[in-house]
Amino acid sequence: MDRLAKLIESITKPRYEEDFIDRLNYHCWLPSELSSQQGWEQYAENFCFVENTYYVPITEDIPKNSEQKLQKQLTYYQWIPFLLIFQAFLFTVPHIFWRMLNWTTGIYMKTIISMANNARNENLNKKRNETIIAIANHLYHALGSDILCRRATHSNPFIAVVRQFRILSTYLGVNGYELTKAVFEGRTWELTGLFPRVTMCDFRVRAMGNHHHHTIQCVLMTNMFNEKICIALWWWILVLMTSTSVNLFYWLFVMASPTFKRNYLLDLIKLGGIQGGTLDMDKALNDFVFYLGNNGILVIRLMALNAGDLITSEVVAHLFKMIPSEKYILQLQKIKKELITEVYNIHLMKRPPKKKREAKLSNGIDFRNRLDLN
Repeated sequence: MDRLAKLIESITKPRYEEDFIDRLNYHCWLPSELSSQQGWEQYAENFCFVENTYYVPITEDIPKNSEQKLQKQLTYYQWIPFLLIFQAFLFTVPHIFWRMLNWTTGIYMKTIISMANNARNENLNKKRNETIIAIANHLYHALGSDILCRRATHSNPFIAVVRQFRILSTYLGVNGYELTKAVFEGRTWELTGLFPRVTMCDFRVRAMGNHHHHTIQCVLMTNMFNEKICIALWWWILVLMTSTSVNLFYWLFVMASPTFKRNYLLDLIKLGGIQGGTLDMDKALNDFVFYLGNNGILVIRLMALNAGDLITSEVVAHLFKMIPSEKYILQLQKIKKELITEVYNIHLMKRPPKKKREAKLSNGIDFRNRLDLN
């Protein structure tokens, strides 16, 4: 902290190597009784930086009422760097949440897409096929488990960007459109009162046992940069909010439209070399859509967007051959629920489970329950 104070002092103290105009950028105008005393100028600059200054147009008188001064205060000046850092962090929160969700749900999107990109660039057919089979096997086992639905994660960026817009509009009081219009029309901060370069600051000093009230005029040089930064940020957040909202509604439509999901998967399956048009194919496609669910459709869409339709179609075609029937899936889900309930009852009642006849599914998995696969 001492080093920071010394750095600020070394920047703001007179060095007698600049002219009068240069020193205007970082000096406060002090009364003569203060400017003649060593140390008071630095005290005034530090005090007015810590405390809030207020803006009064040059054509108006300085208000004497403290409440009127409070209404004109600039509470954001010294906090803008921290606000920008906080906003930068908020932009990364949805991405961090998405990555955490990937690891907790068993579908490793980064690994899958990286493998798909490697397979797309692979010249050897054998290694390419091995990679495609590995991706399909991973999706088969991951989608077969009860994983957390991912649709809600697409609303996180939209919520985050709306909050960013509200922070910029309410805390700073910035209307980007009006501010941009004022800049292009040549209306300066003296007329708009937004990001003023010259403000007023009040403080009291004790001299000879008496309190003396002083009002000084300060130059806020960085407001010139803050104005341009906030204009650019306001328009950028507006573009992000518009594009994110369109993307959100698009994904909601994709997830809510059975026809879209079916046609999309059918196109990928045909591109992967499997021909359709038969009744058996239609039944298998319905089972495929049922098995993938919204989670699987989302994963496949992201893979196609990041790795390309060709490699995705090969993965989907291989995965299509592995997917069991809808009846099998319902039976499997029923078994898992009964097993979970039984384990919970064992733990709760502290008694051994009842013996049940073992049944074997068509793929060779044993479960201690009865199945009706007919």
